Amino acid sequence: MSLKDTAKKLITIRKKLSDIEEAVAPIKKERDALQSQIIEEMKAEDQLGIKYQEATISLSVRKTISITDETAAIEFCKKEGFNEYVKERVTDTFKKSLAPTHAKNGNPIPGTEMKEKEYISVRMSKKEERRK
Repeated sequence: MSLKDTAKKLITIRKKLSDIEEAVAPIKKERDALQSQIIEEMKAEDQLGIKYQEATISLSVRKTISITDETAAIEFCKKEGFNEYVKERVTDTFKKSLAPTHAKNGNPIPGTEMKEKEYISVRMSKKEERRK
């Protein structure tokens, strides 16, 4: 298969996926609304589960921790001796700004390396007409 044929096939597949995602979006929105409604009704009726012939619906809670003040959390861990949970790190700005600038100028910062990843960008034509 030639490069042109492969590219055309990729464009066709991306278009198909885009069409599918577009078609599914309203269904997902309706699903989310129905789920929210069921959760509210179950909470209002103080029910943790409902059994129907088609399915059993259970109300669950997933708890996750979100760090709102990283400095305070680090200070707590160090103060209480939980050092294995804390490590120093460079910021995202270092990785996105300072380190790349130094590497591009031929002066890489020790402990860093510039990695390259090849990728392609595909923009769909707005018009369906063929180019000559």
